Amino acid sequence: MLIERFWARVDALQHWHSRLIDKGWLLPAKPTRVMVLLIVLSGLIAAGMNGYVRYWQYDVWKQNSQIFYLDDGTPLFTTTDAPYFLGIAQAIKRDNNAQTFNEKRQYPNIRKAIEQASPEPSLRDAPLLSVVLSMMADESSVKSLLSAGNSLIPITSILTALMIFIAFGAAGYWLEGSIAAAGGGLSMAYLPRSGAGRIDTDQLNLGFFYLMTGLVIWAARAKSQRASLVLAALAGAVFWLFDWWYSKPFFGWAFFIGFIWLSFVCRRNIKLLALQSVLFLGLSGLPFMGLGASGDSAYLADTLSFEGLIFPNTFDTITEITRVPFSEILIRLSGSVWLGGLSMMGLGLWAVRHPALAIVFGPAAAFALLNFAIGNRAIFYSAPMLWFGFGWLLLSLARYGETKISRLNLRHIALPAATIIGFVSVWLASPTSYVQAPTFDKSTVTHFQKLDTMLPKTNIAIASWWDYGYMSMFMNGRPTLHDGGSQTSPTTYFIANNLIQKSQKQAALELKTLGNDGYRGVIKHRLGEVQQSSESATETYLVLTEDMTRWMSSISKIGAFDIKAGKPYQFDGVKPNYQLGYSDLKCKPTDSPQEFLCDGDKLNIVTGQLGDKAILDGMAVSKEGRQTGGQKFNNANTPFVLHSEIGASINRNLLMHRDLYFSVFHQLYYLNRPDPKYFELVYDGFPKMRVFKVL
Repeated sequence: MLIERFWARVDALQHWHSRLIDKGWLLPAKPTRVMVLLIVLSGLIAAGMNGYVRYWQYDVWKQNSQIFYLDDGTPLFTTTDAPYFLGIAQAIKRDNNAQTFNEKRQYPNIRKAIEQASPEPSLRDAPLLSVVLSMMADESSVKSLLSAGNSLIPITSILTALMIFIAFGAAGYWLEGSIAAAGGGLSMAYLPRSGAGRIDTDQLNLGFFYLMTGLVIWAARAKSQRASLVLAALAGAVFWLFDWWYSKPFFGWAFFIGFIWLSFVCRRNIKLLALQSVLFLGLSGLPFMGLGASGDSAYLADTLSFEGLIFPNTFDTITEITRVPFSEILIRLSGSVWLGGLSMMGLGLWAVRHPALAIVFGPAAAFALLNFAIGNRAIFYSAPMLWFGFGWLLLSLARYGETKISRLNLRHIALPAATIIGFVSVWLASPTSYVQAPTFDKSTVTHFQKLDTMLPKTNIAIASWWDYGYMSMFMNGRPTLHDGGSQTSPTTYFIANNLIQKSQKQAALELKTLGNDGYRGVIKHRLGEVQQSSESATETYLVLTEDMTRWMSSISKIGAFDIKAGKPYQFDGVKPNYQLGYSDLKCKPTDSPQEFLCDGDKLNIVTGQLGDKAILDGMAVSKEGRQTGGQKFNNANTPFVLHSEIGASINRNLLMHRDLYFSVFHQLYYLNRPDPKYFELVYDGFPKMRVFKVL
C-alpha cells in the first residue's frame, strides 16, 4: 500500500510537470527520413571538425620540424605522461609484459616490491593505451612508438566526438548532441589535453565517459526487455574497457546509480532491473574494484605524512590543478563568459524540461565545480554539457520558429540553418589555431637520449627532477628515482631539499642512499636511526638541466621545508614564504666601465648598487659554465647575488638569493664547481644539461 501511494504521488507529479512544460517545439525532432539524413550529416561534421584540427596541428609540426621532431625524424610529445605509456608499450613489444618498465620506476622502491611479490605478468595490468600502442608500432624503437602514438591522436578525437554525439542521441537530442560533440572536443578545456602530441588517456577519457552515459540511458529506457538486457550487458562490458583505459571505479558507480534512477523512473520493473544490474555489475567488474576514491587524497591535503614526518604536498606546484575563477571556467569551456552564461541558461531550461535525464547527466556537469576542490584539470568533462545547452536553446528557438512560419519551404530549413549556426559558433569560439609546444625541447630530449651510450647499463639510477622521470626511462632505459606517478613521494622532497642545500657532502650521501635504499633509507638517516649497510651498489647520476632553472621556485617551495616541524624554512632578509628563484636582468654597458644599465636601473659593479639601493651582497662572472671571477660587497642591505654568464652559448644576468647561489644546484650546474670527493662531472652539455656521478 505504501509503495502504491508513493508511485501515485510520483505519477501526479509527472502529470503536473507534463502539463506545465509539454510543448511541441520543446520536444526532439521526429525521426523522418530527411531528419535522419540531417542527423547523420551533423554527426559526421562534428567528428570531422575535431579530426581536422588535429590533422592541421600535425601539418604545423611538419612545417616546423626543427621544433617538433628530433634530427632522425622522431616526433616529440606534449605531456610528461606520454613516455610512461610509450615505455610500457615498449616493454610489452619486447617482453610481452610491463614489468621490465615498471621495475625501473621510483627506483629502488618498486623494484624491491616487484621482487617480493613476484606477480605473474599480465597484459591486463598494463594500461590499455600502452597495449594499443604496442600493437600499432612496427617495432619497439623510440621512433616507431612515438610515430604510432601521434598517429592515434586524430583517430581518438574523431571517436570522442562520435561518442559524445551518441550520448545525447540516446536522450533523443541528436542535433544538439552534434553541436555538443563539436564544441566539447574543441573547447580550450579539452583541446590542450587531446591535441597533437598529447599521448595520454585524456584523448579518449571524455569519449568513454559520455558513451557510458548514453548506454545507461538506452538500457534504462529500452522498451523491449531483451534489448534492455543486451544494452545493460553492453554498458558493463564498455565500462570494463573504460576502466582498463583509465582506472576510476567511482565513475562506474556513478553510471550505475544513474542507471538505477532512470530505470525506476521509466520502467518500475524490479525483476528486470535486478537482471540488468547483475549483467552490468558482472561484466563491468565493479564489485571487485572498490569505490576508487578516498577522503585522504593528495588533492585535498595541504601536507603529506610519511613515517611520522610531515612533507609538503608537491601538488601545490602543479599548474593544471590550481583553482581558477568561475569566469575562467566559462571561457575554457565555451570560449567566452557571455556564451558560457547563455549555454548555462539553455542547460538549466533543458534540465527543467527533462529532470530525470538531467540527474543522469549531472556528474558530467558537476565536473566543472570540482575546480573548487581539486583544481581545473577535470573541468573538460563539462564542456560538452555547456555546448549541449547552447545547442538545445538554439534548436528549440528554431523549432518554435517553425510553428510560426507559414511558408512550408522556409519551415524546412529552420533546423538545418540553426544547426549550421551552432557549428559556426563552435568554430569561432574555439581555439582552432592552437598548437602546443613539445613538453621538452628537442635538445633536452636528445641529451637524455645520449645517456643511453654514456652511462652503465646495470646497477645505475638517475636522479633528476620528477618531470623527466618517464622521459628519461623511455629515451635511455635507465631507472629513475621518481616520476610523474610518484611526485608526491618523499623522494621528490629529498631531491629538492638536496638541490637547494649548501653541503655537497650531505647531498651526495642522501642521493646515494636514495639510489640504494630508497626514501625510507633517507628517512632513517634523518631520524638518526642506525642503518645496516646496503648490499646494493647502485651508481647514482645527478642530471641537472636548463629547465630546472625555470622550475626553481617550485623546487625550492618543496625543498625548503622542515619535515620535522612541518613548516617551510625562512630565508634571511626576505619575506615569509619566499621561494628561491632566478630573476633575469637585461643588462647592457654604459659609457662608464664600472656601470651597466639593467632593466632601466644603473648597476655599479664596484659598490654593488642597483638603482638607488646597495642591493647586491656579491657578484660572480662565469664563461661557458665555469666561474672566472667574483667579488663580495660589504655595504649591501639585502641578501642578493648577481651572476653574469658571458659564454658564447648563453648570456644571462641572474639575480638570486645568496642561498640559491651557494646551493648544490647552482654550484654544480652554473659554475661547474663539484667537490671532487662527492661529485664527478661525466657529461657536459651546458647550457642544456650537466651530468654528475655521485661519489
